[in-house]
Amino acid sequence: MILPTTKTTVTSAAEEQVSSKQPDRLNLTLLSRRAKGRQIVVETSMEPESAEQISPQKKSKRMIKRMLPIKAIACTIVLALSSVSIIQNLNGHLGSIKDAQSHMDIVSASTSSAPQADTTKHNEGDETSVSKKGGIAWLMTFPNSGTTYTSFLVAAVTGAHTATNYGAELNAQGMRSTGQVLVRESASVLMNSPVPSWSDYNWHGGSMKKTWKPPTQGYILTKTHCGGYCFDCFAGLKQEATKDVTAFSKECGRGQYVTRNTTSGQFHAINGYTPTEKVARAVHIIRDPFDNVVARFHHEIKRMKEQAGSERWLAKYPNTRDGFRDFCNDLGAKWKDKEEKSGIYKDNMFALIKDVPCHSDFFRYIQWHNLAFATTADLGIPSKIILYEDYANNFNKTKDELLQFLQQDEVYDYPSFVAGKTYRHYYTEEEIDAVSIMFSKLGHQETRNKTQHYFKGYGEYK
Repeated sequence: MILPTTKTTVTSAAEEQVSSKQPDRLNLTLLSRRAKGRQIVVETSMEPESAEQISPQKKSKRMIKRMLPIKAIACTIVLALSSVSIIQNLNGHLGSIKDAQSHMDIVSASTSSAPQADTTKHNEGDETSVSKKGGIAWLMTFPNSGTTYTSFLVAAVTGAHTATNYGAELNAQGMRSTGQVLVRESASVLMNSPVPSWSDYNWHGGSMKKTWKPPTQGYILTKTHCGGYCFDCFAGLKQEATKDVTAFSKECGRGQYVTRNTTSGQFHAINGYTPTEKVARAVHIIRDPFDNVVARFHHEIKRMKEQAGSERWLAKYPNTRDGFRDFCNDLGAKWKDKEEKSGIYKDNMFALIKDVPCHSDFFRYIQWHNLAFATTADLGIPSKIILYEDYANNFNKTKDELLQFLQQDEVYDYPSFVAGKTYRHYYTEEEIDAVSIMFSKLGHQETRNKTQHYFKGYGEYK
């Protein structure tokens, strides 16, 4: 409470002038310009009257009269001060939020040595910086044909992260046996699309550099298998995606991202798509089809090892030539009737290849590459073809051309390439000859041109 006095003055020189000019008036000045050193001022300025002129009753009434407006004004000042304080505090919080948001707008990949459940963000990105970099460059690969090494190579030599359509896959590496599959949110590359996500190489044995950041130039290499995951399935599954360019292109953009339920705290994998207009280039890798199909079997073994209760499966299909052939023969028997009736093979092709181990995967391989060539042509984007063996036969040339295509600079030493084993001996001469004919009959011109050297001396290439 502010009590009136005969004369109470707390003021600066400027307010003193106002007070002296208007002595009979109640002056209230609220100054909030702290930069000028002013303060909040309450001033009452009254000329005293002699005791003879004022009776005690009159004095009491006058004091009460003067007290009421001052009390009202004082309450107004307190409320004003509270409002100013609240606004200043709110502005401070909003400023902090804005600062945090500005950091989130440029999405960076996690560089921790182990997955952390609460340190990554998803669905936040810097659209303008992606535009400046030129956009997405799909790393289009039939699974197990050099995807991991190519992506890791680019990240290692440039010091810049690559991306992937499969954010959920990053979470799952090496964790299926424990049941703890999803452990963190995806870190999205684009602002308005949760797919793709920045890649994380923590599961490569800790060989990543903590200095890696999102690229500041060139194109963002982004892994996609274009729907080619299926191995133990009917060869005609998703037939539209194995025949139609539009459907295949959609599969190239399809991916998963991980989000966290704020109420339950649980992580969930959700499907999403990379916007086609953001895709500006493609790197298309081709591997010897025999090595590629066997490598798919090896990946299946690895996947089964990470699953509890798979001991019997692993004992039945060991990582050997016989284990591979047994697995493929059981797979062929499982889908034989459906394949034969489906009509997916042309020109009596099924009769020719039905006894070839994992013949359905060769069919998928051919269709996948046919549509990969057609998709890049349909989108009108440049495509860089890399043969898997190029890394072994002419590494420096392959690396330099890849970086030039992505418009990124080599900054660090490159990781050594260890060529995978060849597995042609898993097949008989007759089986290789049948696969060669299959390629010549089903493969489009570009696919035949890029794979014919794998069949030299067989089929039409004898």
